[in-house]
Amino acid sequence: ARAAAARPAAPARAPMSLRAEVIESPARLEELRGAWDELAVAAARPFAAPGWLLPWWHEAAPAGARLCSLAAFSEDRLAGLAPLFLDGNRLLPLGTGATTRVEPLAEPGREAEVAQALAPELGRAHASLLRLRGIPAASPWPELLAQAWRASLHEDERMAAPVVQLDGLTLERWFATRSSNFRNQVRRYRRRLEERGGRIELVQDPVALPAALGAFVRLHHARWESRGGSGVLDAKVEAALHRSSEELPPGRLRVFVISAEEGIVAANVLVAAGGEVSSWLNGHDDAWGDLNPQIQLGIAAIEHALAVGDRRVDLGAGTMQHKE
Repeated sequence: ARAAAARPAAPARAPMSLRAEVIESPARLEELRGAWDELAVAAARPFAAPGWLLPWWHEAAPAGARLCSLAAFSEDRLAGLAPLFLDGNRLLPLGTGATTRVEPLAEPGREAEVAQALAPELGRAHASLLRLRGIPAASPWPELLAQAWRASLHEDERMAAPVVQLDGLTLERWFATRSSNFRNQVRRYRRRLEERGGRIELVQDPVALPAALGAFVRLHHARWESRGGSGVLDAKVEAALHRSSEELPPGRLRVFVISAEEGIVAANVLVAAGGEVSSWLNGHDDAWGDLNPQIQLGIAAIEHALAVGDRRVDLGAGTMQHKE
C-alpha cells in the first residue's frame, strides 16, 4: 500500500462520453448506493463500499469537513465514483483515518476514461492537494488522475500490507504451503483452546452482532490502553461501525470471535466484497494471549473465505508478528 498526492495545474478536458457530477449532498450519495456498491464489488474494494463509508461520513467525519465526491455517468448509469471530502484545501477519501484501501472506483476497463471525466471537477473543487493514503501499490489511480489533472505526483511512503492468496486452493492445500512448524503450532493452539473451553465463532446474526461488536471495542481498547490508546477507534468510529453492521449487505461484515465461559475473549473485524476480505481491527484478552488468538481467528477467516469462494484475504497494513 502507498500514499500518493497530486498538486493541480490546468485540468485536462473531459471526454464527451462521460458526464461528471460533483456530489455535495449525502442524500445524493444515498441515491447512488446500489450502483456504487456494484462498483466496489467489481473492484473488490470492501472498504470503498457505501455500507462502510457512508456510516463513517454520518458519524465520524472531521468537524468542518465538506462532502465533495465525484461521479461519472454513462448516460444515466454510474460508471465511476471517487468518494471524497474536502478538509480545508485537501481532498481526501471518505474514511480517512479509520480505514485504508479507499480509492476511486470505475467500471472495469474504464478507469482512464473516468479519470479524464473527473479531472476538471478536481480543479473546480479549489483543492491544492488530493491525497490517497494506504491504497494498493499497483493502483492505477494516482498516475491516471495526475495525468488527467496535469498535476505533479508525489509518493509519501510505502508500507507492508500482507495478503493471503487463495485462488484455486482448499484449506488443506493452503496449509500445505505453510511450514510444518506452523502447522504443528496451529494444531497445538487449537487443542489448547478447546481444552480451556474456548470456541471460535463467526457472528453475523443481527441479534447477536451488537454484543459481539461491543466486546470487540472493549478488547481493542484494552489492548491499546497501555500504548497510548487506539489510533483508529474512538466513540465516533464505534458509532460508524455499529451503523455499518446494519447497512452492509448480508455476509459482508465478518466478526470472528473466541468465546469462553467468561464471554468473548478475542475478536477480529473484517469486511468483504467481490472476493476480497479485508481485516480491519482486532483485540483480545491478554489472559488468552498465550494461545495466539489472532492467528487462530485469522485462520478461521481464511477457512471461511475458502468456503464461500473468496480469492484473497488482506491482513491490513503493518507487519505484526501474527500476520507474518
